[in-house]
Amino acid sequence: MSKEDERDREWRMFLDKHKEEIEFADRLAEYLNKKYEDFFKKKEEEYRAIPHRYVPMRKYGVFVHRIDDKIKLEIDTDPEYGLPWITIFNGELTVGLSRFWCTEHALERFSPSWKFAGNRYNDFIKILEEIEHKENWEKYKNDKHFGDEILLYEQADEVANEVNKKYGTNITFHGGENCLFIATFGIEDKSEEEVIREIEKNIPALYEASEKASKILLSYKIEFIFNESIPEDTVKQIKEKYKRGIFPKYIPVVLKHKLKYFPIVLLTSMLGPQKVGEEVPFPFTFGKLKLVWSEEDQRIFEELKSKVEIRLEKRKWSWPPYEGEQTYVFWSAKVLDLEEVKEEIERVKEGKLLSSKDKNDVELLKNVELVKDYGRRLKIKSASEEQRIKSMVRTTSKDIKVHVGELCKKINDIRNQVGDNFLFSLTL
Repeated sequence: MSKEDERDREWRMFLDKHKEEIEFADRLAEYLNKKYEDFFKKKEEEYRAIPHRYVPMRKYGVFVHRIDDKIKLEIDTDPEYGLPWITIFNGELTVGLSRFWCTEHALERFSPSWKFAGNRYNDFIKILEEIEHKENWEKYKNDKHFGDEILLYEQADEVANEVNKKYGTNITFHGGENCLFIATFGIEDKSEEEVIREIEKNIPALYEASEKASKILLSYKIEFIFNESIPEDTVKQIKEKYKRGIFPKYIPVVLKHKLKYFPIVLLTSMLGPQKVGEEVPFPFTFGKLKLVWSEEDQRIFEELKSKVEIRLEKRKWSWPPYEGEQTYVFWSAKVLDLEEVKEEIERVKEGKLLSSKDKNDVELLKNVELVKDYGRRLKIKSASEEQRIKSMVRTTSKDIKVHVGELCKKINDIRNQVGDNFLFSLTL
C-alpha cells in the first residue's frame, strides 16, 4: 500500500470514528442555513445582478480538522457576510462574530507600529499572539507601540461585560490579529435542542457587543468629487494618498457642544442632511450625550450651503455592522474659508477649546464615557475631581486640535495641488 493510500485509509477511519460528531455539526449547519435563509436569498440576488461574477454564494458548511487524535469542527460561511461562526472541539462549542475591526487597523492609526512591524516583524507577530488573551494586556499597557491598543481592548472588554448583564450571557472579548467576541460552553451533556437554544441566546449578545465595540474604532475616510478638468492620474494619486481613515471618537460631540458652524459641516459630511426634531446618530450622539437636530442647526446648514457649492450623493457602507446606503453632503473646500467657519477652526487650533472653569465644559467632561476613556489614558483614577477635570480638559483639547488640524491640512494640501476644483465629504 502506498503512503498516499495509507493516509487516505487513516483519514477514512478517523472520519468513521467521529461520525456522530460530524453528523451533529451537519445538523447545526442546516439550522444556521435555515436561520439565515432570507439573508442568503438576498445575497444570491445581489450576486446574480453582478455581470461576470464567477464566485458562487457560500452557505454554511462543515470543515473537519484533525488535531492529534481529536476532531475539530468548524461551521462557517463566507467571512465577508459578517455572520456568526461555530467551532466544536474537546467537548466545547464556541460561537463567535468577527465584526470588530482587526488589531492592525487600530495600530495603523494609534501608534507607529508599522515601523515596529517592519523592523521586527517576528516580534510583532509574537506580541499579537500574546495580547489575544486578557491576562497579557497589563504587560503592554504602557508600551509605546501597543499601549493605545490595550486601551481599546479594555473598552471592548467593558462592552462584553455590559452586554452580558443585559442578556445573561458569558461572552468574552479576544484581542490579537483579529479582534472578536465569542461565547464558549460545554455540550457533552446537552441535547441538540439545548445546544441550539444556547446558540440562539448568545447570537443577539454577540451582535450587540460587536456593534458597540465597532464604534470605538469607527473610521471615516475623506472622499472627493473632482472637477472633470483634473487629470485622472492626479485624482488617483490623491485618493490613494488620503485614503487612511479618520477616527472621530468623542470629538464630534465636544465640537458640537462648543461651536456652531464647523460642526455642521462635519456632521452633514459624515451623516448627511438631518431632520429637525430627530436624534442625530453616533458619533454626534454618544452614550448619555444626545443631540437632536434643531431648527437653529437647520438654519446654519441652509446658510452655509447658500454660500458655497455642495452636492448630495449616496454611498454604500461596506463594513459590518454599518451596511447599506447613506446620503452624504459633499462640501466645496471653500467652506473652510468662510469667516464663521475659519474663526472656529482657529479656536480649535489654539488648543484651548475647553476650560475647567466653564461649568458646562465640566459637566460635559463628567460624562461617564469620556471619563472612562481619558481617565484610563491619563491614569488619574486616584486624583481629585478637580485634577481629573483639568487633565481631561488639556487632553481633550489637544486631541481635538490634532484631529481637526490633520483634516484641514489634508484638504488644504489638496487645494495647493488642484485648487478648489473638488468637493469633499467624510464617508464610512
